[in-house]
Amino acid sequence: MAKFKQFDDYKTIKATRTEYSKVGGKWKMSKRDKFLVSPKQHKYATDNKTCNFFRGLGGFERNERKYTKRGYVVSRNISISPDGKTKIVRDYDFSSDKLYNRALNNYKKQYAKK
Repeated sequence: MAKFKQFDDYKTIKATRTEYSKVGGKWKMSKRDKFLVSPKQHKYATDNKTCNFFRGLGGFERNERKYTKRGYVVSRNISISPDGKTKIVRDYDFSSDKLYNRALNNYKKQYAKK
C-alpha cells in the first residue's frame, strides 16, 4: 500500500493583504501582497482575543465569515489603525485549493473499501 501524507500536511491557505491609505474622505489602495498562511496563523490572526486586544488599543477589527470547503470560517479580516489613516484588509481564499482537494481524494482512497 502506498504511503500517504497526513491530511493536515496539506493545509495552506492563500491570502491577500491589501493596504489602504485615507485620502480626503476616501480609501485609496497603496499596496497589495499575496502569500500562503498556515491554519495556525489564520487562527491567531482572526481569533476573538486578538481582535479584542487591538480594539482595546483603539483600532477597529472586523471578521467576516462564510461557508467554505473547510467549514464556516473567517474569510476576510478588516483592520483600521487607531489614528484612522491606515486600513488593512486580509482576504483568505479557500476556493482554489488544489492541494487540499488532492489530499482529500488520497485520504478517501486510503480508507475506501476494497
